[in-house]
Order: sequence, then structure tokens, then C-alpha cells
Amino acid sequence: MELEEEHLYTLDEMRQFFGLTKEQWNKKNNRNKLLAHFSNYYEYEIRYNNNDRRKRDFYIFKKIKDYEEYKKPKSEKIQKRDTIFENEIVDIVTEDNIQTSANINRIIRIDNDFVRDNYKDGTSYEYVRLRMLKYFGNKKNQGGTKGYIARKVWCKLDIDHNCYIPLSQEVLEEFYNLLGTKLNSDERKKEIAEICSSYENDLITKEERDNELGYSNYMCYEEAKNQFYNKYGFHPVCVPQYEFSAWSMIDEQKEQ
Repeated sequence: MELEEEHLYTLDEMRQFFGLTKEQWNKKNNRNKLLAHFSNYYEYEIRYNNNDRRKRDFYIFKKIKDYEEYKKPKSEKIQKRDTIFENEIVDIVTEDNIQTSANINRIIRIDNDFVRDNYKDGTSYEYVRLRMLKYFGNKKNQGGTKGYIARKVWCKLDIDHNCYIPLSQEVLEEFYNLLGTKLNSDERKKEIAEICSSYENDLITKEERDNELGYSNYMCYEEAKNQFYNKYGFHPVCVPQYEFSAWSMIDEQKEQ
């Protein structure tokens, strides 16, 4: 199967391209490694399906070179790209560790001419997303190659300054109350809200979200979130607070 530039492919078509079953694709670690490898050969982004926003499609912007199943030694261009994205991510998280991949991508595209001039917004976001999962994991205290998620903080996005402002306890409790009313239960409302926001931040997949809470609970969350927006004018976002691991910092000092 040959992928065409400026063409949209369904998830089933991409699994066919990779030669994977649904079960193989759903193994998250394998999937993330495969997509990182795939990004060496195609510039792409993942988009919501126009007919069903629960599904996501792959849009191919550009073919870089012929796809090869097994990894080859990185070219000088790929090494440069990886170094730039790694350095930018580390610098941004060091300065402000309450972040999402989307916000990190925004900052990189503002500050780095090379990224802005050479990569589509969706492509650079995917590079950031995959690296954040590799560096820090997707759940609290899980950990990655550079650190871990210490906690998750409910915030408001300050788009003018590309940062997240933590919500006051009073405002947060009002959101929880809206969610509790919709779910008719207070026991899991905080956990459910965090799972839903993790899905929206691309930390987990739709399948993982539905396995943990079910689609109906997600729709209750969406309704509560929209009611909150009608009153406050913004959607609350549960944002990871990242911490670097001690061994990661030691390794970086050795390299300097």
C-alpha cells in the first residue's frame, strides 16, 4: 500500500499500511514507537473524523522518503530535528512545568524559526506529543526517560501568554458539582474528570478512556464542561505538572 501526499486515511487503512491487527495497534508502547519511526518518512497529523469525532484519521502532508519497515541509522537531518525538539521541550518544561503538548508546540512554533518554517503545525505537535509520552509517561508517577507527572492541575489556558493558570478551589468545586449532578454520584467525579481531560490532551486513547469510564460518562463530562463554559467563558483543563527525575538531570550534567 502506497500513501499519497495531501490525502486522508482512516485508522483501519493505516493499520493495513503497517500490517498490524487491531490488537497489535492497541499496544500503546508499540504504537508510539511505530509512529515515531513513521515520522521519519512522512509529515502527517492526526485529525478528528468529520462524521464521527470519536474517531481519528491520519492526514499525510508530505512524503520525506520511501518508508522502510525497520529503523535505519538516523540521517543528519533527523538528528538535527530530534535535538531541536528535545532541547526545546526540556527548556520549556524547566521554565514552566505545568504544560500540555499542545501548549509546548505553540511555544516552540513561536520561538523556533526552523520548526515553524519546516513543519506543519499538526506535524510538529505530533513530534512533541510522542516525545512527551516517552519522556514523562501519561499517568501520575508512572515515569519516562526524563521524568514523571507529579500531579495534574485544573487550569484555565491563558492563550495570550501561552501558560496555564490554576483554578481557585471555589471555581473548581463548582465544576465538580456540575459533574456530580450529571453523574448522580460524587464518588468518582474527580477521577472521571481527570480521565476525560487526559483524553482531550492526547495522553490516552479513546479506547483507554472508554475502558476506564465508558462513553456515557464522557458525554456527561462534556455537558458539565459546556455548562461551566457558559458561565465562565472558558473550558477547564486538567494539566500535567511535570518533574524531571534526579537520574535524568545527572545524565545531562555528565553530557555537558
